[in-house]
Amino acid sequence: MAEDLLITRMTSDDIDDVVLLDRSIFYDPWARTSFSGSLKKDTCLILRRDGELEGYAIFSSIFDEGELLRIAVNPLSRRKGYATMLMNELSKLGRERNIEHWFLEVRAGNLGAIKLYEKFGFIMMGRRKGYYTAPNGREDAITMHAYRKK
Repeated sequence: MAEDLLITRMTSDDIDDVVLLDRSIFYDPWARTSFSGSLKKDTCLILRRDGELEGYAIFSSIFDEGELLRIAVNPLSRRKGYATMLMNELSKLGRERNIEHWFLEVRAGNLGAIKLYEKFGFIMMGRRKGYYTAPNGREDAITMHAYRKK
Protein backbone atom coordinates (compact mmCIF):
# COMPACT_ATOMS: atom_id res chain seq x y z
CA MET A 1 0.00 0.00 0.00
CA ALA A 2 1.44 3.38 -1.04
CA GLU A 3 1.83 6.13 1.50
CA ASP A 4 -0.39 9.15 1.14
CA LEU A 5 1.95 12.16 1.53
CA LEU A 6 0.38 15.59 1.40
CA ILE A 7 1.73 19.10 2.00
CA THR A 8 -0.99 21.64 2.71
CA ARG A 9 -1.43 24.99 4.39
CA MET A 10 -1.69 24.77 8.15
CA THR A 11 -5.07 25.71 9.61
CA SER A 12 -6.21 26.36 13.15
CA ASP A 13 -7.43 22.73 13.21
CA ASP A 14 -3.78 21.59 12.87
CA ILE A 15 -2.34 23.63 15.72
CA ASP A 16 -2.83 21.04 18.48
CA ASP A 17 -0.87 18.45 16.46
CA VAL A 18 1.81 20.98 15.53
CA VAL A 19 2.25 22.09 19.16
CA LEU A 20 2.65 18.46 20.28
CA LEU A 21 5.23 17.78 17.59
CA ASP A 22 7.09 21.01 18.37
CA ARG A 23 7.24 20.15 22.07
CA SER A 24 8.58 16.69 21.30
CA ILE A 25 11.47 18.10 19.27
CA PHE A 26 12.67 21.46 20.57
CA TYR A 27 14.22 22.48 23.89
CA ASP A 28 12.56 25.86 23.41
CA PRO A 29 9.15 25.02 21.93
CA TRP A 30 6.89 27.73 20.61
CA ALA A 31 3.79 28.66 22.56
CA ARG A 32 0.44 27.81 21.02
CA THR A 33 -0.13 31.56 20.56
CA SER A 34 3.03 31.77 18.42
CA PHE A 35 1.59 29.26 15.98
CA SER A 36 -1.78 31.00 16.01
CA GLY A 37 -0.07 34.30 15.30
CA SER A 38 1.94 32.79 12.46
CA LEU A 39 -1.25 31.56 10.82
CA LYS A 40 -2.34 35.20 10.52
CA LYS A 41 0.88 36.65 9.08
CA ASP A 42 3.22 33.92 7.83
CA THR A 43 3.11 30.99 5.44
CA CYS A 44 2.56 27.82 7.43
CA LEU A 45 2.77 24.38 5.84
CA ILE A 46 2.20 20.91 7.20
CA LEU A 47 3.15 17.51 5.84
CA ARG A 48 0.88 14.58 6.65
CA ARG A 49 1.48 10.92 5.89
CA ASP A 50 -1.67 8.84 5.87
CA GLY A 51 -3.36 11.64 7.80
CA GLU A 52 -0.73 11.83 10.56
CA LEU A 53 1.36 14.96 11.04
CA GLU A 54 4.96 14.26 10.07
CA GLY A 55 6.32 17.78 9.78
CA TYR A 56 5.72 21.47 9.35
CA ALA A 57 7.46 24.59 8.10
CA ILE A 58 6.80 28.27 8.68
CA PHE A 59 8.28 31.18 6.79
CA SER A 60 7.70 34.90 6.58
CA SER A 61 8.30 37.11 3.59
CA ILE A 62 8.43 40.77 2.76
CA PHE A 63 9.31 42.19 -0.64
CA ASP A 64 12.11 39.98 -2.02
CA GLU A 65 13.17 38.45 1.33
CA GLY A 66 12.03 35.28 3.05
CA GLU A 67 12.94 33.91 6.44
CA LEU A 68 12.53 30.31 7.50
CA LEU A 69 11.17 30.65 11.02
CA ARG A 70 10.61 27.01 11.92
CA ILE A 71 10.86 23.60 10.31
CA ALA A 72 10.42 20.26 12.01
CA VAL A 73 9.98 16.60 11.16
CA ASN A 74 8.79 13.87 13.50
CA PRO A 75 11.98 12.24 14.91
CA LEU A 76 10.55 8.79 14.14
CA SER A 77 10.16 9.76 10.47
CA ARG A 78 13.50 11.37 9.76
CA ARG A 79 15.76 10.33 6.89
CA LYS A 80 12.74 9.81 4.61
CA GLY A 81 13.10 13.07 2.69
CA TYR A 82 10.26 14.89 4.46
CA ALA A 83 12.34 17.96 5.33
CA THR A 84 13.54 18.08 1.72
CA MET A 85 9.92 17.93 0.55
CA LEU A 86 9.03 20.86 2.82
CA MET A 87 12.07 22.84 1.65
CA ASN A 88 11.16 22.16 -2.00
CA GLU A 89 7.67 23.51 -1.35
CA LEU A 90 9.13 26.60 0.35
CA SER A 91 11.40 27.14 -2.66
CA LYS A 92 8.45 26.85 -5.03
CA LEU A 93 6.42 29.36 -3.02
CA GLY A 94 9.45 31.64 -2.87
CA ARG A 95 9.78 31.63 -6.65
CA GLU A 96 6.08 32.44 -6.99
CA ARG A 97 6.58 35.43 -4.66
CA ASN A 98 9.84 36.54 -6.27
CA ILE A 99 11.85 35.97 -3.10
CA GLU A 100 15.54 36.40 -3.89
CA HIS A 101 17.09 36.36 -0.42
CA TRP A 102 16.37 33.64 2.12
CA PHE A 103 17.54 33.76 5.73
CA LEU A 104 17.46 31.35 8.64
CA GLU A 105 19.18 30.49 11.87
CA VAL A 106 20.02 27.01 13.07
CA ARG A 107 21.59 25.45 16.13
CA ALA A 108 25.34 25.17 15.62
CA GLY A 109 25.20 21.51 16.67
CA ASN A 110 22.38 20.56 14.29
CA LEU A 111 24.63 19.22 11.57
CA GLY A 112 21.83 17.38 9.77
CA ALA A 113 19.83 20.58 9.36
CA ILE A 114 22.92 22.53 8.30
CA LYS A 115 23.61 19.93 5.58
CA LEU A 116 20.01 20.17 4.40
CA TYR A 117 20.20 23.95 4.18
CA GLU A 118 23.53 23.82 2.35
CA LYS A 119 21.90 21.45 -0.17
CA PHE A 120 19.44 24.28 -0.85
CA GLY A 121 22.21 26.82 -1.39
CA PHE A 122 22.44 28.35 2.08
CA ILE A 123 25.82 29.56 3.27
CA MET A 124 26.92 30.62 6.74
CA MET A 125 26.73 34.35 7.39
CA GLY A 126 27.53 34.53 11.08
CA ARG A 127 27.11 33.17 14.57
CA ARG A 128 24.99 34.30 17.52
CA LYS A 129 26.66 33.25 20.74
CA GLY A 130 24.44 31.49 23.29
CA TYR A 131 21.28 32.15 21.27
CA TYR A 132 19.42 28.89 21.95
CA THR A 133 18.42 27.14 25.15
CA ALA A 134 20.18 23.79 25.36
CA PRO A 135 20.11 20.89 27.85
CA ASN A 136 23.36 22.03 29.44
CA GLY A 137 23.04 25.78 29.12
CA ARG A 138 23.12 27.72 25.86
CA GLU A 139 24.01 26.91 22.26
CA ASP A 140 25.15 29.18 19.44
CA ALA A 141 23.01 29.89 16.39
CA ILE A 142 24.46 29.84 12.90
CA THR A 143 22.86 32.45 10.62
CA MET A 144 22.57 31.42 6.98
CA HIS A 145 21.61 33.08 3.70
CA ALA A 146 20.66 31.82 0.25
CA TYR A 147 20.32 33.88 -2.90
CA ARG A 148 17.87 32.83 -5.58
CA LYS A 149 18.01 34.80 -8.80
CA LYS A 150 14.59 35.74 -10.22
